[in-house]
Amino acid sequence: MVNVMIPTVENDCNAGKLMSSSKITDIKYERATCSYLNYSEKYLLLERHFSNQYAPFYAVRLKLMSERVKEAAKQKWGQDISIKKLCELSGDKNVCILGTLFKYMTLQPNILKEISEEVIIQLPILLHWFLYVQPQHLEKIPGGKSGKHKRIISIGRQYYRKNDQILGIICALFGDQEDGKFIVKDVAYPSVLSQIERPLLQDDKYIVLISGLGLCETSNILLPLQMLVDTVAGFLGEEYEQERAAKIVRFIIAGNFLSENTKDAEFFTKVKYTTSKCKPAGLDGVKILDDMLAQLCSSIEVDIMPGEFDPANHLMPQQPLHKCLFPNARKFSTLHTVTNPYDFSIDGIRILGVSGQNIQDIKKYSHLEDPLICLEKILEWGHLAPTSPDTLDCYPFYSEDPFILNDCPHVLFAGNQSEYNSKLYKGSTGQLVKLISIPKFSNSASCVLLNLKTLECSPWVYEIDV
Repeated sequence: MVNVMIPTVENDCNAGKLMSSSKITDIKYERATCSYLNYSEKYLLLERHFSNQYAPFYAVRLKLMSERVKEAAKQKWGQDISIKKLCELSGDKNVCILGTLFKYMTLQPNILKEISEEVIIQLPILLHWFLYVQPQHLEKIPGGKSGKHKRIISIGRQYYRKNDQILGIICALFGDQEDGKFIVKDVAYPSVLSQIERPLLQDDKYIVLISGLGLCETSNILLPLQMLVDTVAGFLGEEYEQERAAKIVRFIIAGNFLSENTKDAEFFTKVKYTTSKCKPAGLDGVKILDDMLAQLCSSIEVDIMPGEFDPANHLMPQQPLHKCLFPNARKFSTLHTVTNPYDFSIDGIRILGVSGQNIQDIKKYSHLEDPLICLEKILEWGHLAPTSPDTLDCYPFYSEDPFILNDCPHVLFAGNQSEYNSKLYKGSTGQLVKLISIPKFSNSASCVLLNLKTLECSPWVYEIDV
């Protein structure tokens, strides 16, 4: 028996181009239309040079965010707060230091150990905190005794109790220096940027957010996936369901359309650039998705983001999938292969999303477990992937850091999470951001339906009882 559970939401019909019809009443609904802008150009790699080191990447991050951190520190601790460099400290009290956090973990994955194949990958253990102040010395992990290269241990009960700090964060620490150690009393992050006013839509419009299809030859979610496709296309459901389906303006796949079972064991145990072979089951998954995309693209705009297990580059930001993977769907102009992360707007509503690698990496190297808390911290840190390039592989940028948040979105979502959840984040200066955790479809047979008019969202679940 198949139970289709669809959220009950009030709907009004809006004009558009694409059509869906009911066989019973022969009532036709026109697909709603919307304006669309893609702001993901900053994630596109037009030229790729891998001769750069990662030290300049950290340096430019600190350079671009230092003024925001200084302003946040002054707002929090007073305009006359003393901000000093690490080498300038000499038993100072109530002083502020600014820099990039580094987390020392003895079991952190090491590229040299991975290549040597002489170590079993284990979970990291949190040990100490270190703060680098001078950006040009970020790569000098072993600290010397000189004031120029030394590192400083930061301690503080409140600071440790939260244990939600991540390496790569640009922040300011307030406290006292005692015996070569810095006693942390408080911490300040870059303030959340101002947000453009959210447009007030006249009619209900929806987007579908789905991730983790996990397709392969033996996939067991083909039936609920096909039912979802038929419902969105207007070929399935009661009259009210077809009326709501006509108001869906975009269908977004947030990574991992292929199952992890399509990867060889080496994918999980070796460095990623030494393994790229995919099992034949992966080809079956691509063919399945191509057929379903062709059905969807005949009636709605579809965006597909790459994920960890998809046939795309491994380094962040991931580049758009090549359309040659989808010979049937590529015939439609409504198919869009986009980057991961993905920044865009619909009818003036700014939406930013990721396929989930940055969230998983944050959870690995902290005590943060809730994806929504991770998304909230990302807004406060002002950076989409602070753990890159240390523990999250990324392209060696030299003069820019595209992961810095220069705009506050109205919606921030993360794909491939263990379960669905959402909350409304309220910033200190009135920012309102809808945070969404998208579950893996392969595990939950569910996606997320987001109302752009109200920013209310709910899971769209297909339960299959055998």
